[in-house]
Amino acid sequence: MAKKNGQYVGVDEKYIPEDEKYVDNDLNSEIKEDIHNIYKGAKEYVSDKDNQEKMKNVGKKGIKIAKGVGIGYLIFYGFIILLVIFVFVFTFAQIFRINKIGGNLINNIIDEGMSEKEKNDDEWEKNEFNREMESYMGTKYGSDISRLFDSVVTKMKKNSKYKITIIYNDTTTSDTTEITALKQKFADTKKYEVSMDYDSEGYVNKITITDIDDSDDFNELSSAIFNIKIETYSGTEYGSSVTSLLDEIIKINKKYPNHIITVTYSDTTTTNTDEITTLKKEFKTMSQYEVSMDYDSNGYINKITITNY
Repeated sequence: MAKKNGQYVGVDEKYIPEDEKYVDNDLNSEIKEDIHNIYKGAKEYVSDKDNQEKMKNVGKKGIKIAKGVGIGYLIFYGFIILLVIFVFVFTFAQIFRINKIGGNLINNIIDEGMSEKEKNDDEWEKNEFNREMESYMGTKYGSDISRLFDSVVTKMKKNSKYKITIIYNDTTTSDTTEITALKQKFADTKKYEVSMDYDSEGYVNKITITDIDDSDDFNELSSAIFNIKIETYSGTEYGSSVTSLLDEIIKINKKYPNHIITVTYSDTTTTNTDEITTLKKEFKTMSQYEVSMDYDSNGYINKITITNY
């Protein structure tokens, strides 16, 4: 299909596209003519010398004004741009400085916190290490010394960095086997003085034990232990209780030959365990009897007297 001046030439209408079938050709010609007239008028105006001179003068004035205004605006906008850059750089520098200070502050707080935690952990570990042993400081019985030695041996076996020296009389040792054997030298009911020394970090590293002259206390304690069970039968007792008392006396006379107890009842006075066993038959279970006791010069019971109530 061929077009001329925007119109199809020698073409059947059925082959023309739908959107171009109803073109107003008169309108198209009118538009073309108007455009041509505008172009022709503009060309004639520009071609006129007087008009060209006028346009040059207006152009020069415009350029002058534009230059003056442009330089001012350029300086103004340049100043604004420089100010924005300065503010940006200053703000960034302050943010960086604040972040750096804040980072240092946080790091210092963390470091101080960690140091304090480590210090507290070290203090707790030291106190925990010393606590049990320090409970045995001062005047203690031999039984306490044995428990102290057990604690020392356990601590040194658990952690080889801890070394505790034990000093007693002529013995000075840090060997766990020797410390265990040393326990045998301490009498359970005898008193000893325990003192402790510490290393530069505050850990117990030396324990010194010395003997105490407590013969009077020892006798008093020993007699109290010796007497305590027998004295529960003192006073008015039934025959069954008297029989139990005589059983205790038989055991004591066999076990402690240095502390023999004499039994007196009616016409019988004896320390012989067989005779005391025979004497038990004299007491009726539901009958009451009076039991009294005598003591030797060291406070030990040495005589039991039984009378009918």
